[in-house]
Amino acid sequence: MAGGLFFLLFAALSLHQTWQKRERQHQQLLENSRTALQQTLSSLINSTLSPLLPFTHTACNTINRELTSRAAFAGNLRAILLVKEGNAFCSSATGSFNLPLNVIAPLSDISRDIDLQLMPGTPLQPNKPALALWIKNPGSLQSGVFATLNITLAPYQLLASGHPEITGMALVAQRSALTSWQSVVMQNKNLPTPLHRQALTGYPLQFVLYGSTLAFSDYQNILLSGLLLSLLVSGACWLLLSVYQRPGKELIRGMKRGEFHV
Repeated sequence: MAGGLFFLLFAALSLHQTWQKRERQHQQLLENSRTALQQTLSSLINSTLSPLLPFTHTACNTINRELTSRAAFAGNLRAILLVKEGNAFCSSATGSFNLPLNVIAPLSDISRDIDLQLMPGTPLQPNKPALALWIKNPGSLQSGVFATLNITLAPYQLLASGHPEITGMALVAQRSALTSWQSVVMQNKNLPTPLHRQALTGYPLQFVLYGSTLAFSDYQNILLSGLLLSLLVSGACWLLLSVYQRPGKELIRGMKRGEFHV
């Protein structure tokens, strides 16, 4: 009886403590992922893209080398495009051209100061997802800088590799998402129910975790530990009861052995 009660109490307390611990770990995992991507985006915008905003009304041949240089040294950039009145007219990859931005990135909202969307691919890499970043030139309606970035969940999956209960991750934009279990961009409505999510500050992106709060090994460890400790408690209780339940036991045993004489 005592062992059973101890097992139930131990299992309940251990389950609660482990649950709370995993919740904190998952939130920290999301926070680390969010911070890493947010720092990357902020550095890219402030150091590489924002200085190009004054050139959205400049001829392409005067700024093309600068675009190419910035795209090459930024590392994760595929291309930088200058946009004037809704038309992209200069690219770090192809030089001078003229094409409406809504043809290149139909989901991008160029009325916003900053917009981020996931693209299934770009003209030079059509089967490799990219992150489309738009920065509007202050004081203009449809002029600014548009950039496409390489995006992968591999670094963030590495952070989650020590958590077997996490079965997947996703980077979710406004209408689409990039997931760890699919190599192409998918619509948000097709995503499963998330475990946790956390939004990036100042950017329309979210990191999402999928899986369960506890892993099978957590339940296994709690069960085995509870059984072992309950057996020890049961044994200790039985020993104590056997000693103290019959206080005259030793006296009777001594009389039977003839150790006492009247």
